[in-house]
Amino acid sequence: MDHQRSVTLLYLLAGLAGGLLVRSAGLQVVTYESLNDPTLLGVVSLTTLLGVVGGIATFFGLSRNAKATEFSESAISEMSRVTWPSRDETTHNTGIVIGAALGFGVLMFVYDSIWATIVKQALYSGASK
Repeated sequence: MDHQRSVTLLYLLAGLAGGLLVRSAGLQVVTYESLNDPTLLGVVSLTTLLGVVGGIATFFGLSRNAKATEFSESAISEMSRVTWPSRDETTHNTGIVIGAALGFGVLMFVYDSIWATIVKQALYSGASK
């Protein structure tokens, strides 16, 4: 089964992420070294240009790599065979998780309040005023 469109979209997203990573790293270096980020031809900064080049390099590097393409196609093929939960199941399970998190949060608040009271009594009960 050919998933070329999905793989290309995946590589475009990876290229975008790679470009943002390169630009962010460039900005960190410029900031750390207290340098100016030069503007080229009054249009684009150097770090942005490096990010675009890094994104393009990521895209073409992945698209030319046979192992990456084979892996991506097999991963997309496996995802099509997954049995996804229905909307009702997802809503129900989300409610359970939120309820459990809130219950645990309340329980931890109660325990923390009790321990705070015990510690205050132990530390400050004999303090002179």
